[in-house]
Amino acid sequence: MGMQKISNPADAGEYILIAHPREALPATRPATERWTPIRICGDHPATLIQRRGEIDGEDVQMDGVDTSWNGARVMAMYARPYGKPANAAAERTIRTLCPEHS
Repeated sequence: MGMQKISNPADAGEYILIAHPREALPATRPATERWTPIRICGDHPATLIQRRGEIDGEDVQMDGVDTSWNGARVMAMYARPYGKPANAAAERTIRTLCPEHS
C-alpha cells in the first residue's frame, strides 16, 4: 500500500494520511469503528470511518474517508490527539478524494 503523510506545521499532533490500499474495504466493521455512508465530489459514494486508537503510543481520534474510483481504492485519514477539537480544514480535506476529471 502506497502512503503519503502530511503533517500540520502548526501542530505536530495533527496529520493526514493518504493511502491506496490493495485490498477491498472489509464487508463488516470492527466494533471499535463507526462507519457512515457519505457523498463526496458531488454525488460520489464514500464511507466515513471514525475510531479512537493509538498511534506511536499516543491516544488519537481518527476520521477517515474511504472510496473507490475506477476500481482503485483510495483512503484519506485525519488523526489528532484524542479530546482535541477537529480542525475544520483537515476534515474538509479528507473529503476531497476526487479525481481531477470526476
